[in-house]
Amino acid sequence: MNIVKEYRLNKKRDDVFDILKGIGIILMVLGHGLGMCGARSFIGLFHMAIFFICSGVFFKEKQYESASSLIKFSAGKIQRLYFPFALFNIFLILIHNFLLNINVYISNPELVSPEDNNNYLFYEYYSPSKIFKLIISTLLMGHGEQLAGATWFLRVLFWISIASCFGHYIARKFIKNDKYFNVVRFVIYSAALIIGFICQRADFNFYTIGAMLSCAFLYYLGILYQKYKERININVMSFICSLFVLLISYYYTANTVNLSANKYSNPVWLIISSVSGFIFILSISKFISKTGILNSILSYIGRHTISILLFHLIAFKIITYIQLLILNKPDYMLASFTILEWKNGWWLLYLTAGVLIPLLISFIYDRLKSLIRSKE
Repeated sequence: MNIVKEYRLNKKRDDVFDILKGIGIILMVLGHGLGMCGARSFIGLFHMAIFFICSGVFFKEKQYESASSLIKFSAGKIQRLYFPFALFNIFLILIHNFLLNINVYISNPELVSPEDNNNYLFYEYYSPSKIFKLIISTLLMGHGEQLAGATWFLRVLFWISIASCFGHYIARKFIKNDKYFNVVRFVIYSAALIIGFICQRADFNFYTIGAMLSCAFLYYLGILYQKYKERININVMSFICSLFVLLISYYYTANTVNLSANKYSNPVWLIISSVSGFIFILSISKFISKTGILNSILSYIGRHTISILLFHLIAFKIITYIQLLILNKPDYMLASFTILEWKNGWWLLYLTAGVLIPLLISFIYDRLKSLIRSKE
C-alpha cells in the first residue's frame, strides 16, 4: 500500500489546514535552500507566521476549561513539541565531534576565504563536561545545535502554547463575562507584541523571549480566526487581495522579517504581512482541497511537518556533498550553512531532498513503530 492510499484510508483531520501546513513547510525548506534573493525575502514575510496562526486556530476553549484539561493540553505539548526539540538537539550534541571530523562542521577559520566567511560558523570539539552542560541547557530548552536551527520554532511555540493555556485558565477563573474576557485577552496579547518589539529595539532576545512575545500575537490571530471564521469568506477575491497586500508588504519590508531573531520593521507590518500571508496560503489550500492527488500529497506532507523541520538541514548536506564532487570543491565546504550553491537548479535539489528525505525517515520510523507494536 503506498503512502497516498494509506493516508486516504486513515485521514480524519481537516484537509485544508493539513494542506496549508504542507505548503508552509515546503516554503520553509525552499527559503532555507535559496541564497539571498527576492523569492527568499518574499517567503520570509509570512512562511513561519502562518504556523503560529494555524496553531492558534486549533486552540480551543475546552483545553483550558478545567485543571484536568490544562494538564492534558500541557502533556500533549510536551510530547509533540518539547520531546522532538530536546531529543533531536541532544542527539546532535552527542555526535558533534563526529560531524566535525567529517567536515559537516568546521573549526579552522583559516580554511575559509574572507568573501565566503558569512557562510560558515566555526566550532570547537566538545569535551565531556561541555557535552554535559549543553545537554542540561537543551533540556531547559536553552540551547540549539546548528543543524537543529529550525527547532527554534518548537521552543517558541511550546512556551506560547503553555503560557496561553495557563493564562486563559487563570483569566476564566476571575472573568466570567465573555465580553470582558475577550477585551482582557486582546490587551494581554497586544501588550506582549509591544514588549516583543521593544525587545527587538533593545536587541534583547535571550532565550528567544523577544520572539515568544512577538509571535504570541500571531497565535492570538489564529484564535480570532477560529472565533470569527464563519464571517470570513475565503475565495478568489481574498486570494487576489491578500497577494496584493503581500506584494506591497514586500516592497516596504523586504529582508526585515526574521521571527527566530525577532526581527521585523514594526508591529503593524508584521500583522499585515502575517494575516495576508495566512489568507493567501489558506485560499490556495481551499482550492487544492478540491483536487485529487495534489490534495493527498500536500495533506500527507502537512501531517509530517515536524519530521521535515527536524531533518531538512541534514538532508541539505547530501546535496552539498554532491556539489563538492561535481564542482570539484574542497572538503571543508561541506560545512557551508545552510547551503553551498543554490543557482543553476540546485535550489530544486535542495528542496526535493529537504522534503522527501525527512518523509522517508518518518515513514521508516512509523513502520518500525507499528512492527514493534504488532509483536507486543
